[in-house]
Amino acid sequence: MPRKECDRFVSLAVCAAEVLFEVDEKWMITSPAGGISALTDFERHDAIGKSCLDLIDPAEKFYVT
Repeated sequence: MPRKECDRFVSLAVCAAEVLFEVDEKWMITSPAGGISALTDFERHDAIGKSCLDLIDPAEKFYVT
């Protein structure tokens, strides 16, 4: 993907997201951004290393597992 197009999608994602984070291959949060502390029990720095699956309501987990 060309750099300009990639930058456009990143900008859109950041503007549209209430919470945005990167995860590794084990679904562990590596880079949180946005309002993660406003919407979860985690402060931004405390979210690093947590499973992103911990942020999902147990009743909704069947969508991702």
